[in-house]
Amino acid sequence: MTKTIKKFNGRGGYRRDAKGNWTSVSQAYVGATSKAEAVALMHRAGFESFTMHELNEYWSKGAWGTKMDATVSPPQRGVWVILVGEAWHTDAVITRLL
Repeated sequence: MTKTIKKFNGRGGYRRDAKGNWTSVSQAYVGATSKAEAVALMHRAGFESFTMHELNEYWSKGAWGTKMDATVSPPQRGVWVILVGEAWHTDAVITRLL
């Protein structure tokens, strides 16, 4: 049986990139089968301080927004981001991290 992918989105904050440098992210999107998996995927994507509390209290559940829905359809497992300064632009680039 296939598990349903749940959608989460919220502020990105900071993450470590592949070189170990801190990168600022404006918006982040996660597709996961559970909240626990969403937190684990965020950690794998370099968001070292991301917690279940942050997901529960500050992130939206069940929606990604029009731009993300148009970019990834149907929903998939993974982490996507929009870099700082681009979030409110119509031409903002959504980048897949995982």
